[in-house]
Amino acid sequence: MTTILYNQVFTLAFILAAYIYVSRKRGNYVNGLSMWTAVMILMYLVMPMAWVWTNPQLYYGFPKPFAINPANFYIITLFMVSWYAAMSYGYLKGYGKRLVLFDDIRWPQVRRLSMVLLGLSILIWFIYLSIVGFETLLNPRGAYVKTRLGFGPLTFGLAAFTRLYLVTSLSVARRRIIPLIIAMSIIYVIGSKSLLVMMIIIWVLHSIVVGNRYVSFRRLVGLGIFGFAALMGIYFMLSPSLWEGGINTIKILAGFMNFSEYNLTFAIMIDELDRFYMGKLAFENNVYSLIPRFLFPDKPLLYGHFVLAYQIFPERTAMFAGAPSFGLFGPYYADFGLFGALILAVKTFFYAYILGAAERSLKERANPFYFMIFLSLASIPMFSAGIGGIVMDMVNFGLITGLYLVHRFYVYSPSAVGQPTLARSSLT
Repeated sequence: MTTILYNQVFTLAFILAAYIYVSRKRGNYVNGLSMWTAVMILMYLVMPMAWVWTNPQLYYGFPKPFAINPANFYIITLFMVSWYAAMSYGYLKGYGKRLVLFDDIRWPQVRRLSMVLLGLSILIWFIYLSIVGFETLLNPRGAYVKTRLGFGPLTFGLAAFTRLYLVTSLSVARRRIIPLIIAMSIIYVIGSKSLLVMMIIIWVLHSIVVGNRYVSFRRLVGLGIFGFAALMGIYFMLSPSLWEGGINTIKILAGFMNFSEYNLTFAIMIDELDRFYMGKLAFENNVYSLIPRFLFPDKPLLYGHFVLAYQIFPERTAMFAGAPSFGLFGPYYADFGLFGALILAVKTFFYAYILGAAERSLKERANPFYFMIFLSLASIPMFSAGIGGIVMDMVNFGLITGLYLVHRFYVYSPSAVGQPTLARSSLT
């Protein structure tokens, strides 16, 4: 237990020190690294440390418990520290540059685009409810498990169009709380806690990053408390089993561990892994996750990381209600061993470089398309098919570019005699 806690505390101290250093260099304590840092601290460090502290016997997993080898956390520390160091360095290097892809913005067309995205969101919302039943409104969590068995295109599409609507409408709405309420009302039907939380985070980041507001360390702490309270509220709202029959602290902690077990499952996987997959998992994640099941009826239920999860946790994976995850780092180890830490660090540096440049562009020219790139690289992609990957990142960039071109196309009209209208370089 001591070895695990020492490794986790060391990683936590490193991440906090690096984040404070980057924030001071950047001049704001809410920046492109904030989301990644919050996720790492809460879900990869604090919650697992709480579990280790309350479970000194170090057995984790159900229905079959696994003994956790504390020495495996040295490998986990290597992955986490190298990843965060690469991200911090890349972000600072990128912030000295700026993107020039989406400088020319037509704001009236952005407003039209937001309305089109809202209409598409409502259409998919209605189709989804027509299939799963309107009673889903009373128990959205009950239909959530069906996304793994054929409803993925609808739920993924609904989530994507709703996120895009929120991002574009925040740039043109006079009262920015209204788009947030509309987006959360639409996305609620999916029954996903994380999607509801994402909507709030998008709204907060837009207010701070796009609004170019300075957040001190003290305000960051207050924002963190507010965020945690909102997370708890949504978690309890969509998890009635936790409070039915009274509040149970053990049940609540066990429920949270379902969303923050990554380092524990990674540690188990290191011992249970019988071979390295040499990129096979990454390949399947990037290919199969993009093919809808109605186009590929023989698409396997288990592919990529799900194969790995089934190998180690067959009972939980076979439930198709959220397979155990090995987090950001585990799949790289399963594919490439220790060399996976280097591959991940190199990839992260380039992504963080673009993230920094996108944030710098937002500071000079606040527009929704730079904000979409910023969010996608700050852990909130515009489109997600359940499993990430390089191909999915390219799909997101293509989607953002396509929306920008659509918005530019609408700028031409007969009244303008074929001439584009003047773009506004900032919000009014």
